[in-house]
Amino acid sequence: MKGNALFAGLLLYLFSSVATAVESTKQRISFPMGTPEKPVVIEFYGAIYGSAKAVEVSASSNSGIARFINRVINANASKDKQAMLAMWSDRDKSDIDQLVSRPDLLEKNSALFRNIRSSKLVGYMEYGKYVICYVKHDIQGMPKPYLKTYPLVLKGEDYLLTNDLSDDFVFSKLSYNLGEYLWSKGL
Repeated sequence: MKGNALFAGLLLYLFSSVATAVESTKQRISFPMGTPEKPVVIEFYGAIYGSAKAVEVSASSNSGIARFINRVINANASKDKQAMLAMWSDRDKSDIDQLVSRPDLLEKNSALFRNIRSSKLVGYMEYGKYVICYVKHDIQGMPKPYLKTYPLVLKGEDYLLTNDLSDDFVFSKLSYNLGEYLWSKGL
C-alpha cells in the first residue's frame, strides 16, 4: 500500500511539468490495472486523440509535434547522416553518430522509414521537461499498424529526439502503460 502511494506521489510530482507543448490540456486516465474501489488514476498535461481526431503527420500539420515527426521520418528515410543527427539533442548525437556510421544499421533504419505509408499522432504527454509522443505508423509489409513512442525535448521553439529517459524506470512503465491504453482504444 505504501509503495502505491509513493508511486502515485512521484507521478504527481513528475507531472507538475515544465514542458511547454503548445496544444496541451490536462488529461485524466483511469488505468485498468486498478480496481473500482482503488483505481489507478494518472493526470498529466498533453492530448489523447480518438481515432477520428488523430493528427496526420505531415509537413503542413497544425501540430508542431506532427511536423517534427514528419521531419524525423524524412531524415531517416533519406539516409542523410547530417539530417538524421540534426533531429537529436546535442547530448545524444555522439551515440547516434556511431550507430548511423554502421552501413548495415543505416540501411535497415532507412528501409524501415521508407516503408512508412502514413503516420498519425495519437497522443502525447508532458513529462517534466520532456514530451512523450505516440505515433501510429502504417508500415508496408507489416500486418498491423505499429505504435512508436518518441521521447522529445524542447530546444527553443523546436523539438529534438532524446534518449535521456532510457534509464528512467517511471518513464518506461508509464509510457508503456499509456501506450497500451491508447492501443486498447483502437487507435
